[in-house]
Amino acid sequence: MLSAWVCAAAEPDEWVWKHVKHDRIGRAGVTGPEDLKAKALAALHRLPHLVCSFFRDPNLGYITA
Repeated sequence: MLSAWVCAAAEPDEWVWKHVKHDRIGRAGVTGPEDLKAKALAALHRLPHLVCSFFRDPNLGYITA
């Protein structure tokens, strides 16, 4: 059985969420669900090249196969 980390490591959408959650808005003060959504979307819009790079990882060739 694969650990949850190994499964998440193969999913670029999980990398994106980790980056937004821990590296961008993890320490930001959030006042509610709409504020969280706004901060998450702002983080994604600032880093499109990084988000795309997660999906171009050579270990994830099965995605485009």
